[in-house]
Amino acid sequence: MLGDVEDIDNQLNINMFQFGYVTQQTVFSGGFDAIVGLAYPTMAEDSVEPFFDAMMREKILQNNVFAFYMSMNPIKDDSELTFGFYNEERYVPDTLKWHPVIDKLFWSL
Repeated sequence: MLGDVEDIDNQLNINMFQFGYVTQQTVFSGGFDAIVGLAYPTMAEDSVEPFFDAMMREKILQNNVFAFYMSMNPIKDDSELTFGFYNEERYVPDTLKWHPVIDKLFWSL
């Protein structure tokens, strides 16, 4: 489950999904499905279904998108990861640009 345990209406549940367990820290040497499971399936190891793919398969998202907001000052403003939408309060209007992904391995634009 993702979300605030006190806010039952806005929790995200994915049935029968097992997250990986880190036993050794390495840099791109295998044994992972990427940060938060947002890599393409071709990057996942041992037929692990990435987290985002599981959410799409279960059709639990409003839209098949995710977005990051990275705070420049985490003391004053939290960073944010959203699934199924992007927070319109986190960008300047008319500055959001959409780009096709040209390499479905490393999210190259």
